[in-house]
Amino acid sequence: MKKPIFAIDFGTVFGVDQRLINRVKTVVSGLDPDYKKLKREQHYHYDFALNYPQNFREQINIIKESPDFFWNLEPILGVKEAIDLLIKLNFNVLIVSLPILGQNSEGVEHEKASLMFKHFMCEKMQISFVSVLDKTALECDYLIDSNPDIEGSCKPKFNYLVYDEGYNYNLHIPSERKINWQVFEPRLKAILKHR
Repeated sequence: MKKPIFAIDFGTVFGVDQRLINRVKTVVSGLDPDYKKLKREQHYHYDFALNYPQNFREQINIIKESPDFFWNLEPILGVKEAIDLLIKLNFNVLIVSLPILGQNSEGVEHEKASLMFKHFMCEKMQISFVSVLDKTALECDYLIDSNPDIEGSCKPKFNYLVYDEGYNYNLHIPSERKINWQVFEPRLKAILKHR
């Protein structure tokens, strides 16, 4: 019998959104010192640039494609313990990333893979990393992603769990679908109890 697969979005492992918010604050201040900075909980859209006026969006997208954007990211507090727990419970763990398509895309994808190797690819951490264009086509049992509405070409066959982020905080997501690394174990037990 094959092991069940637990897929986790790359951004929810490394706090990509928070790093982007911090970088964008600096860029936006340079473009318009009077612009009111958005707090994390004021980001309502998964496509980060859409939280800002049109005149800032191109610059924001350039930040995500910069060669060093991902390199110094650290895993979110609690994520390593959550992955350890999944491995102990006999899950295959798959870290999933949407590729960033742009001028520096090859370098960015290499940076993401290097970051995964740096933090997780040792004997203790038995996980895989994959870059996919359509998450709905994933063949897994569970997917954790901060995007509350994944769209794609397939009807997902997995149980979809939403990682608690600033932009999905105010949405009406059923509590049984929400998950957070700091309280992962009790939430996971409740989820597995109903599988």
